[in-house]
Amino acid sequence: MKKRQANAQEQALEEGRRWLRQAEEDLETATLLFDKERFDWTGFVCQQAAVKAAKAFLYAQGREKVTGESVVSLCESAAEEDPGFAELTEVVKNLDQFHFTARFPDALPDGIPAEFFDRRDGEGALEMARALFGAVKGRLERSL
Repeated sequence: MKKRQANAQEQALEEGRRWLRQAEEDLETATLLFDKERFDWTGFVCQQAAVKAAKAFLYAQGREKVTGESVVSLCESAAEEDPGFAELTEVVKNLDQFHFTARFPDALPDGIPAEFFDRRDGEGALEMARALFGAVKGRLERSL
């Protein structure tokens, strides 16, 4: 019984690591987009990286199916497992604005996302996504 439980924990941790690897790839892509001054897409990809990082933590905790695309909601779920995520929720709460507004012109009152988001928005998105990624990575490394 203990062996089966240990195996399930190892599988959960590996699934979390798999999601975290993709989050890291997304962060790398966001950095490339930032360097090309594509701040709308920087924000969107950062939001997606943060979603994957939060899901990585939840999968590593043994959750079977993690749904949702809100960084805030996922961090609130993660806070049920680790109260430190309550503070992280405050740090990353502005990332969710990029989910729609960075992609669709009708999400803005005028103009297009490519003209609306600026360098400061891209820097903020990268900072928030990196903060969540780093926190999850640290927690998963401590699980070894």
